[in-house]
Amino acid sequence: MHDGDKHPLPRVETLSRDAWRVTLDVAVEEYYQNEPVKKALVRYPLQVVRDAIDAEKNPWGLAIDCTDAAPQRLVAEEKP
Repeated sequence: MHDGDKHPLPRVETLSRDAWRVTLDVAVEEYYQNEPVKKALVRYPLQVVRDAIDAEKNPWGLAIDCTDAAPQRLVAEEKP
């Protein structure tokens, strides 16, 4: 995804040695009886932190802490 100036947005921003802001864009499509009824594009800014969790269950030692800001509704770009 791009911002209004058509520059690529960074997906991961370092906040500290143990915390990052991760931008996640999600497309949700709803159907009723095999007919599309809604399509929503949403951007979620998530905060990911290093966490001392059981390495067998989480080998990367990372956890989603919270959303970093309110989700944003995106507008889909029309393809020619």
